[in-house]
Amino acid sequence: MLVNTEDLEQLAETCLATAKTIKQYLASNGLPQMTFDQNGPSKFPAAPQDVSFARLTLLEAAQRLLDLTAGPEDLIAFRPYFQVKRNKHQAVATN
Repeated sequence: MLVNTEDLEQLAETCLATAKTIKQYLASNGLPQMTFDQNGPSKFPAAPQDVSFARLTLLEAAQRLLDLTAGPEDLIAFRPYFQVKRNKHQAVATN
């Protein structure tokens, strides 16, 4: 586990800090920013270890933020909705 907190504000700050790291890396290396636009990149580009770690940390912090914000009952109730939304975004990114 990369993110060991259940504090919403700390998770949001982790998301922001790691997103900035990733965005800065992409911009400084002339790589396109991540987007669901049909012309955007279909996968995250190869990156150095610190950027890859930031990406994994962002993924985990964002998921924990979503889970905590939903709460146990809504998380279970809305899990299919979240999965459908995720699949829709993945389909858009690969088309």
